Amino acid sequence: MRKHHLIATTFIIALFVTGAAQAQAPSSAAAAEADAGKLLQSGQAQAACDRLRPLLPGNRDDLQLRFMMGQCLTQTGKPDEAIQHFQFILAREPGNTRARAELANAELAAGQTNSARADYQSVLDADPPPQVRADLQRILASLAPANTGKEWSAQFTFGALFDSNPGAGPSSGTITVFGAPFQLSSAVRKRSDWGLEAAGEIDYAHFFNDTVGFTAGAALGGVHYLTYDQFDYGAGTLFAGPAFRGNFGALPFQLNTNANVSHSLFNGRDYSTSFGLAPLFTMPINSQLVFLEQASIEQNIYHTDSSRTGQAYFGVTSLQWFWGSPGAYIQPKLLLGHEEARAAFNRDDQIGGSLAIFQPIGNGFSVYVEPGIRNAAYEKNTPAFGNTRNDTIYTTTASLIYDLGYHDAQVSLTYAWTFADSNQALYTYHRHQGSVQLTVPF
Repeated sequence: MRKHHLIATTFIIALFVTGAAQAQAPSSAAAAEADAGKLLQSGQAQAACDRLRPLLPGNRDDLQLRFMMGQCLTQTGKPDEAIQHFQFILAREPGNTRARAELANAELAAGQTNSARADYQSVLDADPPPQVRADLQRILASLAPANTGKEWSAQFTFGALFDSNPGAGPSSGTITVFGAPFQLSSAVRKRSDWGLEAAGEIDYAHFFNDTVGFTAGAALGGVHYLTYDQFDYGAGTLFAGPAFRGNFGALPFQLNTNANVSHSLFNGRDYSTSFGLAPLFTMPINSQLVFLEQASIEQNIYHTDSSRTGQAYFGVTSLQWFWGSPGAYIQPKLLLGHEEARAAFNRDDQIGGSLAIFQPIGNGFSVYVEPGIRNAAYEKNTPAFGNTRNDTIYTTTASLIYDLGYHDAQVSLTYAWTFADSNQALYTYHRHQGSVQLTVPF
C-alpha cells in the first residue's frame, strides 16, 4: 500500500543549491564557522549552535553565519528562531535558493505548512535538476492543502514465478509421531512448480482540514500453480478509518487508524478470516530519518483448523534512514507479536527483525535487499511430538528493479529464500522462489 510520508528532503535539495550566492564570512569568524560546519556534518547540532552563538553580536550582517545558525536551530528543535535567520538572509539575497529551501524546512518543522508549501514551490520554480524536481514535487504533494479534495491511487502487479516448495513441505520424509517413525506421503513432501501471480490495490485519502482526514482501500491478490494447483491461494483485504495530522513538539506526524477485514482461500476453500485494527504512525525526525510504527490487533478465524482460532497482536517498529544518492535508504525493523489460539500448543510469542536496503544504481535500475530472522516460541507441549514447538525462520528477499520510464511502471526480478528451522521435523523446510513482475501504478 502506498504510504504518504511528510518528509522534508533537505539533503536532496542541497545537492543543487550548493552554488547559491552567500556572503563570505569575515576572517575573524571563518575558523569558528568552519568548526561549526564540521559539527553540523557529524550530527552535533547543539555543539554547532554553542560555537556560533557568541559570534552573532559582532557579526550580525554575516549571512553565512546566520545560515549555519538557522540550520543548527532547526535541527535542535527551535525552528521559530531559525526562521528569523533565514528571513534575514532572503531580505538581502532574495535569490538565495539554499536559504529558501532551509526556510521551508524550518517552517514545516514549526507547523507553518502554508508558508512551507509556498517556499518549496519557489525552490521548484528555480528550475532544479530532474531528480531534485521529482523530490520537490513529492514534498509538495504531501503538503497539498485540504481543499484539493480526494486523492485516489491504484496499483496492479502481474508476474510469473518458480517455487521450489509451494506447500512448504518438510525437508524430511520421515517424522516421529507419538514416539514412532512415520513416513510422509508424497502429497505433502517438498516439490517444485511454476505459477502465475497477480495483485491489485486501490487507495483513497481525503483530508477535511490540516489535521483530520479519512483513508480507505482494498487489495486483492493470489497465485495459481500450473501443476500442483492444490496449493493455489488468494487473499483480499478491505480497510477504512480516520487519519490525523499534527505536531509532536517540533516534529510533524500522521496517524492512520484503520479498521480492516481480510479473507484468504487455499486450494479454492476458505482458509482464514481476520478482522480488527491496524493503526500506522509516521513521524519524520529530521530531513533524513523517519520513525514508523505499524500495529495490528486482530481476531483470526481459521476455517480448516479451529484449534488455531484466536486473537493476534503484532507491532513492527522501524526507522527509515535516507542516505547517499537520492531515494536510497536503510530501514531496520523490529517485530514483536503474540498469537492466541483455542489449543494451548498453538499459542506463541514472536520476536524478529530485518534490515531493508534500497539503492538506485543508475540508468533506471535500483536494488532492494531485506534479510530477516523471526522466532516463534510456542507455550505448551504438543502431544503428538512430545515437546514444545520452537521455530526460527530465516528469510532473504533481493530484487533488481527497472523503471520503464512510462507512468512510473516498473519491472522487477526477485529472489526469495526461506529456511524454517523447527524442533518438530514436520515444520522444518527450505524454500526458494524466483519471480518476474510488472507493476503499473495509476
